[in-house]
Amino acid sequence: MALNIKAPLFETAEIQRFFEGSDSSEKLMVNISATGDFGVKFRGIIDGKEKNFSQNMDHIIILFEQYNCFATYRDVKRVSKFMPRGYFS
Repeated sequence: MALNIKAPLFETAEIQRFFEGSDSSEKLMVNISATGDFGVKFRGIIDGKEKNFSQNMDHIIILFEQYNCFATYRDVKRVSKFMPRGYFS
């Protein structure tokens, strides 16, 4: 999983400082759009390719890897009514 962040330099610098002392396999809990917590491992931060910003903007990508199978989480809120065929068979 990758978080694509385009923000002012002072915000991306603060994000990079937060992860600066983290191990490359540090386990974190992430909750995106209130869908429920799930576990990820921090893998690193890379520079984004898009550089056509004003001088005070930056583009970074934070890399994560999910460390548990998503099916193990039973309390995740359902946000879609879509169900693939044969999902419950």
